[in-house]
Amino acid sequence: MMRIASFLIASIALASFNVLGAPPTGLTRWQISTDGKLITDSFRHLIWTRCAEGQRWNGKLCAGEASQLSKTAAAELIGKRNRLLSTACRLPTLVEMQEIALSEMLNEISESRAQNPAFGDWRWTSTPIFNAESDKGNSVANGLSLNGNANAPGVSERLDVLHGWVVNIKTGAARKDFDKRTQIPVQFVCPSP
Repeated sequence: MMRIASFLIASIALASFNVLGAPPTGLTRWQISTDGKLITDSFRHLIWTRCAEGQRWNGKLCAGEASQLSKTAAAELIGKRNRLLSTACRLPTLVEMQEIALSEMLNEISESRAQNPAFGDWRWTSTPIFNAESDKGNSVANGLSLNGNANAPGVSERLDVLHGWVVNIKTGAARKDFDKRTQIPVQFVCPSP
């Protein structure tokens, strides 16, 4: 029964992406602004900065040093900026970050590598991590919550407050084992007008 439920959830998600995943007729999904600094996602109605926070597009590449922020510091920074500029920018979700990474729109050459080269291509996402546990304390599932495991008898979901989802902007790979205190580059998204 669990296999059938998992198959149905995966089939519905895939069908939804195929139906909804295409940009409106006549539009290219990813559009670079005339000055080259911003990328618009016409499907999700989002505006991305082409470079990590702290860097600036100089017409050829991302120049300057990327700011290294913990997930909490990134959320605080965008909160302050939103209040100051009356915007609604945020950290992207796991899916949004993977989509732009796989589009190769962010694969621009940087003038300098991040302060911590091991984490230079990873970016924070806003997607929370839920771990499902049995009532006996055994971990029965890890990863994104699809509201499937929590309904099983003797299983509850617990929000992981220590770790966060990150995505590699070069490969689209995702990891959920980054300590939220780890300082890595960030990119924010804003709704398009």
